Amino acid sequence: MCTGNGNIDLTQIDAMMSMAVFCDDQTEWNAAIARYQARMPAYYYSSAWPSINNPTNNDVGNNEPATIGGDTGNGTPFPQAFWFNPSQWIAGLEQETCRDNGHHVQFALDAAMECAEIDYHQGSPNALYATYQPYLLPASELLAHQFVTNTDLGACGNTPWNPQGQVLDTFEIGYNEYANRLGQPMTWTGQWLNSLRANGSTTWIQFNIAWETLTHDGVN
Repeated sequence: MCTGNGNIDLTQIDAMMSMAVFCDDQTEWNAAIARYQARMPAYYYSSAWPSINNPTNNDVGNNEPATIGGDTGNGTPFPQAFWFNPSQWIAGLEQETCRDNGHHVQFALDAAMECAEIDYHQGSPNALYATYQPYLLPASELLAHQFVTNTDLGACGNTPWNPQGQVLDTFEIGYNEYANRLGQPMTWTGQWLNSLRANGSTTWIQFNIAWETLTHDGVN
């Protein structure tokens, strides 16, 4: 298990699942799924943590996000410091949303969606898309909304929106699953993707993410 920020762990899990399929290795698959199941609630905000939204309640107790060994880094107290001190705990918040608005959250969201897509093409034995829809769909919508409006939407204290010129095709796989296959509303994601596709706005060509419009735009 990676003990750094969650985008690294999710990217490693994505690689593990890919290798497990290629090598027909059930042991590797099971290890990857276990890591995914541990990382997801430690990376994506859940409204199941009500006391975090109540600043008068210092005992967050069992309502804290899940902790994975080493995740108490980035300073104290946990979880605020590890999550880069968000000013609001809102649906779709990722552990690195307030880090830099750049590639970290985009890498993480893409890797998490890719893992679910791999599971889907194996017959959904672990139902990752369905199980983690409450995390993945709001995360896509929040990040797309931030890009469209060029603001952090108050999640990070209204800090300047600065994705550092790193705009990726992060949203295609999840949009294809939830909006195209399942008909779920993804207004902001759809708006942002239409802008990316029409204007060729992807500015940071990195890895397989660069080709996901080609591979997943409207492809079942």
